[in-house]
Amino acid sequence: MRLLIVEDNQKLASWLAKLLRAERYVVDVVHEGPDGVLALRTQPYDVAIVDLGLPGLGGIELIRTVRQGGTNTPILILTADDSLERRITGLNAGADDYLAKPFEVTELEARIRALARRTGSAKRAQLELGPLHFDQNTKVFSLANVPLFNQLHGEDQLFWLAILALVLVYGAYVAEVYRAGLESVHWSQTAAARSHHSCRSGPLAVRARYRRRTSLSV
Repeated sequence: MRLLIVEDNQKLASWLAKLLRAERYVVDVVHEGPDGVLALRTQPYDVAIVDLGLPGLGGIELIRTVRQGGTNTPILILTADDSLERRITGLNAGADDYLAKPFEVTELEARIRALARRTGSAKRAQLELGPLHFDQNTKVFSLANVPLFNQLHGEDQLFWLAILALVLVYGAYVAEVYRAGLESVHWSQTAAARSHHSCRSGPLAVRARYRRRTSLSV
């Protein structure tokens, strides 16, 4: 899942991006309002996380601008201003959700997944390799619909995923080579049978039979 963070506090933006990337999100970060507008207009994002106090163009104005331009990316406002009036203004401007600072990262992740589900991004978050599936929303691997790695996390999970992917790819390659080999053998046998039949019934075979009959009659 691809996220955009529009946050003028560079330390906070870097910290938040690091945490989300550790959870296997793809994260882009910009620090000014106009850059946020440009990113949302030109890049496909599943969810945008927008602060309100942005230089160049405030968060409310950013949201209004991209909505007027036809951008439908779900937008989550993340700001220290938790007043009722501010929340209503942000939602009326086109935001989809609102979370006040300070916040729990687990709640932020849950809200991101909820926004993605509303727009159908959850379907795009399904990665597949044959019977191997990975849901980027729930971070669950499954093989033939059976969940995997329930007790593994982080690098251990990625290591065994890589091993499993190699096994699947190599197995598919071996199966393809075996199938091609069987087809080759079948074609060779068919060609040999046709050649044998041609030799027995062709002009040379007829001449040979005629010669044998002639010699016997003499």
